[in-house]
Amino acid sequence: MSRGDESPASPSSAPGRPPGPGGDPFDVLGLPPRYSLTGAEVERAYLGRAGAVHPDRASGDADAAAALNRARTALKDPMSRAEALLARLRGSGRSGEGALPAGFLAEIFDVREQIDEAMASGDAAARQRWEDWAEHRRGGHIRAITAAFEAGDLDGVGRELAIWRYTERILERLSGSANGAGL
Repeated sequence: MSRGDESPASPSSAPGRPPGPGGDPFDVLGLPPRYSLTGAEVERAYLGRAGAVHPDRASGDADAAAALNRARTALKDPMSRAEALLARLRGSGRSGEGALPAGFLAEIFDVREQIDEAMASGDAAARQRWEDWAEHRRGGHIRAITAAFEAGDLDGVGRELAIWRYTERILERLSGSANGAGL
């Protein structure tokens, strides 16, 4: 991966410099737009560009450095990376997601009720079982999204992202209860 030209031309258009704020995170870091990026690939791309735009350097650019930080954060997180890739592949005209499967909301409502009951009882083992369940589902979402991207099924990616958000809310609820915040 080349750093490119680090001349002080326009920070949003010069080769080797990331686009301005709000740029596509794959473009900002000079990475191929694919879901299967590793954290190490993202970090290498970030470090390869960060030195050239760091605000403490004479040629530094605070906006470009901030864009790099946002891009790194987005691409290191599997959900954010999926959202960014989906937005890129669908274009700005299609931001909608696939419909939730039949019965999904009823299932989640039931799960939340069971979690509420377990938390109200103060059963730490039950809370841990629900955390394990949700973490397992998170892994399943990542695998399903990987397969959907590989198959070119963007509607499937959108649908799985919508479902994944419910799993994340459950994890947040469980984390809140672990910290005494309750459900």
